[in-house]
Amino acid sequence: MRNWILILILLHFIPFNVSGQEKEWLLNKDSVFTSISSEHFNLYSFDGHLSKKTKVDILNERESAYQEISDFFGIKPNLTINIFLFRNEQLKYNLTWS
Repeated sequence: MRNWILILILLHFIPFNVSGQEKEWLLNKDSVFTSISSEHFNLYSFDGHLSKKTKVDILNERESAYQEISDFFGIKPNLTINIFLFRNEQLKYNLTWS
């Protein structure tokens, strides 16, 4: 049960924990990534990196997990979570410096 509480806390507070260089980088995300969205998630990836079906499958899995967690705790949080997928670790580091 403690793990579920930790997950919920992280899902709630991570979007507010962006500062410094990361915040500046996020403002320019649309120039580098293509995006697809679901009710609670925005998935950003490079054009041609993943098929549309793969992206939709990822979002469906995340929505299912989100719903399970919400139902377990009996809550309906109103938040949107950004997911960034990079081709490799080196590209991520080159773009984000982290």
